Amino acid sequence: MLVKFQSRDLLGSTLKYINLVSTGKFYEFMANELQKLNNKPWTREAVNWEVFKVFFNPPRYKNLEGRKVLKKHFPEVLRFFTIINYGFKMTKNQTKNLSNYKGNSFARILQRMESQTVLDLICVDLKERYPNIPLITLHDGIATTIGNQYLVKESIEGILEQEVGIKGIVEIEWEKWELEGIQANIQRGLDPFILFHIKFTFLNYTISLIMKLEFFHYAI
Repeated sequence: MLVKFQSRDLLGSTLKYINLVSTGKFYEFMANELQKLNNKPWTREAVNWEVFKVFFNPPRYKNLEGRKVLKKHFPEVLRFFTIINYGFKMTKNQTKNLSNYKGNSFARILQRMESQTVLDLICVDLKERYPNIPLITLHDGIATTIGNQYLVKESIEGILEQEVGIKGIVEIEWEKWELEGIQANIQRGLDPFILFHIKFTFLNYTISLIMKLEFFHYAI
């Protein structure tokens, strides 16, 4: 049976998913539920990888532990993501003839949303307001120099709230290759170029898909 899923007619479990993601508690929730499922502790890294496997592998992998948790607690969210990836049967490594490769539509949508948000909205906003700020775009955020990190964070939060409907969790981190760069610059007699990485999770965009689109999904 086809069910029309209105953007403003969200079920309680979907609202719970949105709340967990927007408050940064989704991975903690998943860790607790996965531990209940197999009676072993889960690290944040392991949970993150399990969630990636569910979202970015073909839907036919129904025995994934993370998929079982999502189906139990967020069934309509999982159905929506599954129908987006309806034609995604095999990964690229499993495909002998790449001309027949259907690809991961869900991943492509999220990547396009991310690139448009970062390049067309956040970077444009920052360059219009602060034209002298150095910006380096990364796959999950933007890097900038010391003293500018909070301006970038403010812009990201504002654009995410405007486009997604929530600020999400935006973190400021020292970039991992910062020390090597500082040491190299000092040896050359240059001022150290210190980078802050302002990052945000891809899960924010899954909320955008849920909130902004009217879609149909199968009641699986």
